[in-house]
Amino acid sequence: MHTVFLCHSKKLPIRLQTFITRENLLKINLKLHSISLIHDILRRPRSFSNVEKWKVSEVQLFILYIGLPVLAEFLPEERIGGFALYNVILRLLHDYWDNDKKLGDSISNLLKIYIKNSSKNVISNVHRPKLLTISTHAYLYLSFQCKNSVD
Repeated sequence: MHTVFLCHSKKLPIRLQTFITRENLLKINLKLHSISLIHDILRRPRSFSNVEKWKVSEVQLFILYIGLPVLAEFLPEERIGGFALYNVILRLLHDYWDNDKKLGDSISNLLKIYIKNSSKNVISNVHRPKLLTISTHAYLYLSFQCKNSVD
């Protein structure tokens, strides 16, 4: 999962910034700063304007827990929908994996939908081709890797 958060997960918020006005970026930064985090979280994400400098722990916290509610009011519907799908996939892989074949198949299907939608967005110039990296392709094997690590 470290590679996932280091590569595609970090590029996604950087790309989403292109859909957010400068004024709204400031509002997002204020929201991130004002969130009360539980004591287990050691690293608060720096400003959303500096995502490219975030460490994996900051990206992980943002993608899994706080990014969706923070960005919901600032992104167009189709962008927040894609981000929500990505959030669900990673939450299932990260938090709820229990070697259930049906769950694994469902996660694989969601991953295929996400990658297919991302590919369409690259073709229509919504996302840059750099967003679809080798780590994106590796997603297709994540549920298989989770299953094998449990066996």
